[in-house]
Amino acid sequence: MYKKTIEKMDDLIKGKYKNVWIYGAGKIGRKLINTFNFLNINIKGVVISQNDGTLIPNIPIYELPKVTSSLEDTLFVVTASKNYHNEIIENIETHGFSNYIIWDKHCMCKLWRCAEHYFIDRRKHNSRCCFVLAGYKEYLWNDIFERLVRFIPKDVDVCIMSSGVYCDKLEKIARKNGWSYLSTTINSVTLVQNVAFSIYENYKWIYKIDEDIFTTNNAFEKLFVNYHYIKNTTHYEPGIVVPLIPVNGYGYNRILSKVGKMNEFESRFGQAIIGGNPDSEIEKNPEAAIFMWRECPQIDQLNRLMEKENKLDLCGVRFSIGFIFMAHSLWGDMQGFTVTGNADMGMDEEELCAHCINTSKAIIVSKNTVVGHFAFSKQTSCMKRLYFENPDWFKIMN
Repeated sequence: MYKKTIEKMDDLIKGKYKNVWIYGAGKIGRKLINTFNFLNINIKGVVISQNDGTLIPNIPIYELPKVTSSLEDTLFVVTASKNYHNEIIENIETHGFSNYIIWDKHCMCKLWRCAEHYFIDRRKHNSRCCFVLAGYKEYLWNDIFERLVRFIPKDVDVCIMSSGVYCDKLEKIARKNGWSYLSTTINSVTLVQNVAFSIYENYKWIYKIDEDIFTTNNAFEKLFVNYHYIKNTTHYEPGIVVPLIPVNGYGYNRILSKVGKMNEFESRFGQAIIGGNPDSEIEKNPEAAIFMWRECPQIDQLNRLMEKENKLDLCGVRFSIGFIFMAHSLWGDMQGFTVTGNADMGMDEEELCAHCINTSKAIIVSKNTVVGHFAFSKQTSCMKRLYFENPDWFKIMN
């Protein structure tokens, strides 16, 4: 069955089937419509077993008996719940059709790999990989990648990803360190991640960091250990595990309390509300970012200070996903990230946090590890000046 599915996926991608129908109008089916549209795979419409008044904008919906297509070039992509697969397949075959695909993660991976991209493969085929989303903040790279080289565990593969641009300097950094490099023609942060997850389909664990994250000693291992601690010793199912981050809508509050700077911060910027919010002072005010870098201990010192913290926090708000650890299967359960082709900034974060909440998978904050986040977009220009004026704040402090 698997071999036949892959063969049909190849034929679908090559455009062999002139009449492609999505069978199922649920969440997965609707997401697949968007994916097919982005990849220029035309569909005739959506098939449902019983017309219950479901509507999808600009997409015709039919019951199977009303589908009139030639048998040979018709393909049904079944996205309905597996509880109905046998019934649906019997229904398809009863009406004389024989070409169908039971949609799953492997189909999705194969589909996203056909998106236009450039990949230099230096995979070592470990169980863990770190995706580094980079390409637009070159002035940070010396410090960012020096830290990554120092602190990445030896059994974690690395793939640098750049969205919408091929960067020779990034490829040289990857080559020097034995890392892979991936770039996409279209600038979409969700697209380049979908392609990366697809290429690394056989990896079990994924870290994702942004190019303005200053990693620290043992951060990667702590997230890995804490994920499994939650999985094996609590009644929670972990979704993503994240470090404390000073310039972050969640982490700044915890760090201010720990280092005794809460009153000073709130006297200047107002209440330190917990949560990701682009209108909050911690995300929009350059002076708030400068405060966290200047008034709190240097990031490596802060990481050592927090090492003795054994508690893990449940994050009940949206978390900014500059640095996350997750099981690869979580992305598969989500059916990947939505891609519109319009940069899609923040869409991965929105969908990932929503998926964790909606499926009761916990967002876990590791209070015993701290990494640095340079700044949010509205703070970047001021922080850039600070970066060049105070380089020691960002260098590794042994």
